[in-house]
Amino acid sequence: MENKNVFVAIALSMAVLLFWGAFFETPKSVDENLQQQNVNETTKDNNISPSINEALEVKSITREDSINKVERIKIENDSIIGSISLRGGLIDDVSFKKHKQNLKDKKNVIFLNPQETEKGYFIETGWTSIGNKIKVPNTNSIWEVVGNNILNENKAIILK
Repeated sequence: MENKNVFVAIALSMAVLLFWGAFFETPKSVDENLQQQNVNETTKDNNISPSINEALEVKSITREDSINKVERIKIENDSIIGSISLRGGLIDDVSFKKHKQNLKDKKNVIFLNPQETEKGYFIETGWTSIGNKIKVPNTNSIWEVVGNNILNENKAIILK
């Protein structure tokens, strides 16, 4: 008896859905070109991902010159040593203390390099605004350190 009631409930539900779809819903006809244009305008206005407007000019200056060119916050712990650039807040100077480039010399393996060097590889974080209506910090923003200027496992830093 219970199975019979379930089948009747399913049949009545299907009848209601089909009746509603046939008599009350009207098919929506949208021109595909208009729909694609609306999607493009919406994504253009609400694009919050960063975009590169101009190509970065890679200069062939040395790593040391690039590091010394800008004021920095020192990073150090048992495994890594490096610095954070106060121009743009870029993490672009990290090398590993416990890993060497080869067995003969004592040079550390370099993980991150400033963007102005030939092999620039860095971490960039930040904010974006919808439609660029709000001015937010970028890679040219100059940050200030509040308190200590060494980041390690016991000391945090505050950028302003």
